[in-house]
Amino acid sequence: KENKLEQNTLSLEENIKYLKYQKDFDYSVRINKRQLLCSETGLSANTAVCFGLEKNRRTNKYEALRLSLLEDEENQETLEIGSHSRNPIISQTAFRKYLTILPDKEAIRWVTQRCNDSSLRSKVLISTIPERLLSLNEAKPLRDLLPLEQHLNLCIEMLSDNKQATNQEFLNELFSVATNVAEEEKNSNHLYWKSIPENLLESKITYKGFLWSIVPDYAKYKIAAIHLQSKSDIEAVEIANDIIFNLANEKDKIDFLKLISDHIKSRLDARLLRKLLPIESRLKIYQAMVANYKATELNTHNVEEEIISILTNLPTYERELWFNSNVEGKVVYKGFLWRIAPERVKERIVKEKFDSFLSAIKTFNSGYKYENSVTASAKDCYSNLDQKDWQLARQWISSENQNNQHTVAQMLSARAAEKFALKFYQSLGYTVEDVSLQQISINNQDWWNYDLLLNSSIRVDIKNS
Repeated sequence: KENKLEQNTLSLEENIKYLKYQKDFDYSVRINKRQLLCSETGLSANTAVCFGLEKNRRTNKYEALRLSLLEDEENQETLEIGSHSRNPIISQTAFRKYLTILPDKEAIRWVTQRCNDSSLRSKVLISTIPERLLSLNEAKPLRDLLPLEQHLNLCIEMLSDNKQATNQEFLNELFSVATNVAEEEKNSNHLYWKSIPENLLESKITYKGFLWSIVPDYAKYKIAAIHLQSKSDIEAVEIANDIIFNLANEKDKIDFLKLISDHIKSRLDARLLRKLLPIESRLKIYQAMVANYKATELNTHNVEEEIISILTNLPTYERELWFNSNVEGKVVYKGFLWRIAPERVKERIVKEKFDSFLSAIKTFNSGYKYENSVTASAKDCYSNLDQKDWQLARQWISSENQNNQHTVAQMLSARAAEKFALKFYQSLGYTVEDVSLQQISINNQDWWNYDLLLNSSIRVDIKNS
């Protein structure tokens, strides 16, 4: 019997198609199924095995004896020989197995020596080392041989060990790796930190804590979003505002806001956060704010102006939809949200506010004997204005506003009100003197005090709104 581990492992595997006695003379090595020490199912393409050789004198052929999987081998000498094989399937299988049977410190020393002796193959060897060994303090020389991204991932995972979290040498190593990663990212398009699982990243790095200064923005905002969940509302808004202010990429800002609850974004002091939200999201948040805060609070923080600035640019039907029942109930007559409220909302509020007055008018219209005297259309009022009325109205206008149509209309309205009142009092049986008109015909100053004089004794001043 002869151990032909390196020379015969692949030739055996390549030549065995079925695990049974073969009669074809093409096979240089024969295998007797009864000599298998492993499961048949464990044998497949590119499987490394151990076996002995014996020449069958009758057939003058070699047969494999006591064939087993190399990964099950326990003999250190055999594994040591296998780890030096030029064939990567054999060497890597033996290398991995050998590490499992050596004590940890001895395994690290052995691997370190192997990597130093095999510089060209150190990356291959490192890739086969169990993470458990690489995480030991003594394995730093091996970790330094890892690809930068893998080294960073491993160090972040090692932070879960409380001893490592206080080990200054390890923390220095981690900071150095993270610094190298930051420099590498500046010079390439590869985002190393994205390869770190988010739950690991968020649990090991804290807001403005260790490594914060060199963690890239696309990782920072995720960490911050988790961190602020455990903070008070005031602190959460402060943190969120700080992150938004310092993030350079607009997409990162939007993605960060998606991770923050609407409860935080609807805080009175979260204006900076709301400004970056899509309009649909802002409208939803504003509805909640109107429902949850007093109008005075919203005005103090200029939230009403935020709302109006958006609603002003919306189509009418979208504005109507935004004014749901909760919002409608907060609209104040000529106050909060009045400027932007739909006509239907204004009409309802006016009817509620002036209910007694409107009811009185309704009653008045239903039976007041002078109803016709106090009712007139604008067309009738303005058509009754004569040349003197126009002259009087223009006399009330300053010289610089003579051509201002708005001012002319105001004065004509005032004169129309006076003539309508004159007609009303005449219908009641009074003798009415048009004192106001005397401004253009009689030189006296009575018109300063009143507009109409009833029965030569009752003075009436007309106010037109």
